[in-house]
Amino acid sequence: MEFGKEGPALRARVLKFWLGMWMACAGFAVAQDRPAVLLELFTSQGCSSCPAADALFRDVLSKRSDLLTLSLHVDYWDYIGWKDSFAKRQFTTRQKTYAQRSGRKSVYTPQVIVNGQDHVVGSNATAIKDAVARAAQTPRRVVLTLVEASLAITATLKSNVDGTGGPVDVLAFYYKPQGKVAIQAGENAGQTLTYSNVVVEITPLGVWNGKGVWSKTFQRRTDTQVVVVAQQANHGAVLAAARAR
Repeated sequence: MEFGKEGPALRARVLKFWLGMWMACAGFAVAQDRPAVLLELFTSQGCSSCPAADALFRDVLSKRSDLLTLSLHVDYWDYIGWKDSFAKRQFTTRQKTYAQRSGRKSVYTPQVIVNGQDHVVGSNATAIKDAVARAAQTPRRVVLTLVEASLAITATLKSNVDGTGGPVDVLAFYYKPQGKVAIQAGENAGQTLTYSNVVVEITPLGVWNGKGVWSKTFQRRTDTQVVVVAQQANHGAVLAAARAR
């Protein structure tokens, strides 16, 4: 929040405009042989500025094969009238750590973090497009592969260069592809909102020193899907990310 007191009708018109601009922009396409770009949307069911960003993620960004989109619900708006049913303190802490690392003194919603680096307003399609374009041009330093069996997934990392410049956190983001909630109080009272790729837990898989090859097998969950992320330690740049099928 911190943005706009606009009503649902205006937000819908703004979203329609940005969706049209996004889809009309031919220069945005990213070559399929490039690694996927990770987008983390920090959002809240109790934030009146968030539905436009949630819709942009749901209707446009989550459908792109060159992007990995994840919605992380924060809990710091729960006090204003509606307790977010998807929120976890873990996600709030992640957003605050991003802010501290970048020298920011506060957090807000909706916010998108692109590959752990660029911080942009979550409903600003143009800013997201530009950040994705920058991320897509970053040289590929790490290769992440996932080998899947019926009950397990093996994640393997190797560096294309002489190390990654420091330790790398390997994380599993467990998520549900869709979540639908009827909001009964707070700023979005009366709306039924649908969310995409709702993260339910972030589990550390280990730390890689950035040299040679790192590999780990972990158990698949039957109730969620998973994205594996290799990220420079302490919420640094995302070096690689992949979705298990």
